[in-house]
Amino acid sequence: MTLNLNRVAKGYYQNNVGAIRISLNNPYIYLGEGSKAWQLTIEVSGVELISEYFNTKKEASQFGANFINSI
Repeated sequence: MTLNLNRVAKGYYQNNVGAIRISLNNPYIYLGEGSKAWQLTIEVSGVELISEYFNTKKEASQFGANFINSI
């Protein structure tokens, strides 16, 4: 299972569902700086619950989907 995110820009994906905001980005691709890791951020009502880096987009998406299903 993976997240269903909308592409906002190259290297940046996001989706808002009610009070939940999920973003997945690779600063290296999006901004041209940083590492090649993907950052997953999950916020609920403006409170950041998760902000983690993963080696691949798929790994981050799977972790995010599992996290969302657990809450």
